[in-house]
Amino acid sequence: MTSLNLVLLDETQNQAFDTEYHSRKEMEDKVSNIADCFGNRAFSILDLGGGNGRFLDELLDRFPSANGVLLDVSDALLAQNKPHNRKQLVKASVDQIPTRLQQKFDLITVNWLLHHLVGRTYRESHRNAISLLDQCSDLLSDRGMIIVTENMFDGFLQTNIPSWLIYSITSVRTPWFASIARRFFNTAGVGVCFNSRNTWRRIFHDAELAICHEHPGIVWQKRPVETIALRCLGLMKVSTRHFYLRPASNR
Repeated sequence: MTSLNLVLLDETQNQAFDTEYHSRKEMEDKVSNIADCFGNRAFSILDLGGGNGRFLDELLDRFPSANGVLLDVSDALLAQNKPHNRKQLVKASVDQIPTRLQQKFDLITVNWLLHHLVGRTYRESHRNAISLLDQCSDLLSDRGMIIVTENMFDGFLQTNIPSWLIYSITSVRTPWFASIARRFFNTAGVGVCFNSRNTWRRIFHDAELAICHEHPGIVWQKRPVETIALRCLGLMKVSTRHFYLRPASNR
């Protein structure tokens, strides 16, 4: 199993993600699909990069027989979690998973996390995403499932060029450039690796995961000036998508 080589956001940048990104419809769709998989049976959840815990709390409220572990690297976000008798908090980066988590889980949720697994190069960032998914597979129970929610940055002609451009801008660590770029990208100075839908599907394939089900989320609605800026980066559409994955060998 390949280790992750991460460049992490600082705590100020982490605090910008103290929110819940699921729309009500997306949450209901996700709950419905989880219910179809597990019904009323007891099952365990690992929420990677779960932040303030609102997503996991809702799952635990909707599934009284479930218990959950939330892993996040940010003290500030972990501090926003409400106490819950079926929720355990683990402060760690995802590259510490092999030493911090030994138990198996029935459901692993990875919400808007993979694009933050930035390495020193664009290619290494993709390898990090594959490596984390490999680790998730190792943590799955025999009946386990991984749900990945990510943003689809689809370029014209289905290219992934906008992803590379955004990574190239946000990963520049020269202080004066990063301070300017941070006005537009919270992740400036560290980097962010969004991908097109086709590229995410290829990453899942390379991690030997099969897509059992997927459904769309919201399409980003931007102000005209933001739309123009995105078009300049070659972006055709930005949307959210939810992927339900199992190891290909267990499909």
